[in-house]
Formats: sequence, structure tokens, C-alpha cells
Amino acid sequence: MTTTIKSLLAGATSRVVRIGDTMHVQIGSGVGEDAIERTINSALRRGETVTERGISRWMEDVEDVDATQSGSSAYVWHADGNRVRGTRFEVTKTSAGLSRRKIRKVWIKI
Repeated sequence: MTTTIKSLLAGATSRVVRIGDTMHVQIGSGVGEDAIERTINSALRRGETVTERGISRWMEDVEDVDATQSGSSAYVWHADGNRVRGTRFEVTKTSAGLSRRKIRKVWIKI
């Protein structure tokens, strides 16, 4: 009798996540759920794109600009003079388009 991977996985739940160029596969329910979530969150913090079920997510930092000001006065500068105030967004790309969710305020290195 020949056993195939497909027959071994019959009835099992699986989760396939692409982080950058690497595929992460989880087979079975419950086991390793926390580990794969930690891997996904870590990859997002590092600035990598995470794709699962055709939905891509990544983090994007956008400088906060005061439209009433011009030049460098339009930014809120950190005391060290090397960073400006900005907002970090989680960007999600689906078949319906892009959506952004505000995560928090950040200092962006210029």
C-alpha cells in the first residue's frame, strides 16, 4: 500500500504563510498556533511582507507633515535632529484593494 502526503493530511487543518521568500507551513490544529503568530508578528516588525490566503500585510511608516508649514518646519523633529515624528500603519492588500490601520506614533530616521 502506498501512502501519499495527501492521504496523510486528509482531514487535518493546515496553514500556509509566506514571509518574504520563505513558506511556513503548519499542519494540525492548536499545535504551534502561538509559534506561527509570533513568527508573523516578528516578521511584520522587521518590515517584511506576510502573505496568507492571498492577503498580504506589511508595516509602513509615514512622516507626519503640517501642511500649513513649508520645508523642514513642516516636521516635528526629535531632539537628536536625525528623526521626525510619524505614524506606523499596517497595510493590508486584498482583492478589494488596500486598507491601512493605524498602529502607533513612531520616530522615523531621516
